[in-house]
Amino acid sequence: MQAAKEAGLKIEGHTQPRKRSHAYGIYLGELLVTLDAGDSPVRVKIGEVMKRVPHELTAEEQAKKRRNEYFWAPTYDHVGTGVSCFRVYTDKPTGGGTRYAETKSRTLASFVPVIIQAVQRASEAKREREERQRRWQEQRRLEEIARQDLARNRAHYEKWEGSLSMQVDAWKRADEARAFLEALELQHDEPEVRAFVTWARENLAILDPSQTLALPGGDVPKLSHLERRNLGRPRPETWARW
Repeated sequence: MQAAKEAGLKIEGHTQPRKRSHAYGIYLGELLVTLDAGDSPVRVKIGEVMKRVPHELTAEEQAKKRRNEYFWAPTYDHVGTGVSCFRVYTDKPTGGGTRYAETKSRTLASFVPVIIQAVQRASEAKREREERQRRWQEQRRLEEIARQDLARNRAHYEKWEGSLSMQVDAWKRADEARAFLEALELQHDEPEVRAFVTWARENLAILDPSQTLALPGGDVPKLSHLERRNLGRPRPETWARW
């Protein structure tokens, strides 16, 4: 505890139960203390090293076997070895705990500095993960802003492009209409024809975009012609076949 305090760790002790808290399965020890270097609490359990041994049938299982009755029994049992150990659990994505077991030449207390380093690394690793996540989110945010800007610039460019195309088509139709009216005047001199030609020319004065000057709104598109060409044409929507 003193070494953890000197390292500046937050310490939360846990009361030890009078008997093992896990009656079934592999016994992984009891929660001894929670240590935190500031960003990632680490749980430390104290317990016993377990070993796997072939399962020995219980008296009840043997009786059922003799009577040819169905019963289920595990393949292996996990029994204690009498060797004490620490199990350290962090919140790293891979999960699982790290075991530090005493040996003839090493006591449990000798692992305390190693565990303190593990606690410090856990907080550092969490800060690094959070920083990577923050950078990733910022990159996604900037990419989304760039995507929206490009979409707006492209839509504005296509608005001007569409206006140009429509006005050129209208100008061509007006030019063809003038040629038609001139031909009509040369071939016909009836009053009703002259009246129609006069009306048609007045109408063309309103419809001819070169005279009405119907320019698209907004500023000149920011998207260059080369950038627009590189983007290609939008694919036409297609309906899925049933």
